[in-house]
Amino acid sequence: MVEVKGTVSLDGNSIPVGDIIFEPADGAGPAAAGQIREGKFDVQCPVGTKKVIISAARKTGKKGKEFGEDIMESYIPAKYNTESELQENVSQDSENEFHFVLKSM
Repeated sequence: MVEVKGTVSLDGNSIPVGDIIFEPADGAGPAAAGQIREGKFDVQCPVGTKKVIISAARKTGKKGKEFGEDIMESYIPAKYNTESELQENVSQDSENEFHFVLKSM
């Protein structure tokens, strides 16, 4: 396991709260996950080529009818999570610092 850290922004703005997952690109082995806070993350991760999945949700301003809870919406485009195209190589011999500059369009 090595430390993987970095930043995440969408359209030039830091992601205030979200999640980041580093999955093995070949599908073999464990994934590593952590939280994004104020655009920064710090995760312990196994080495290897990883598919990176980034997600975040925000309040819609609407309330649920039954319990009055805030209704949330995912706002990170699918190409960064459910259909992620992001990939990074996590190495024993490098700093493993990654900066993800995401775009809505």
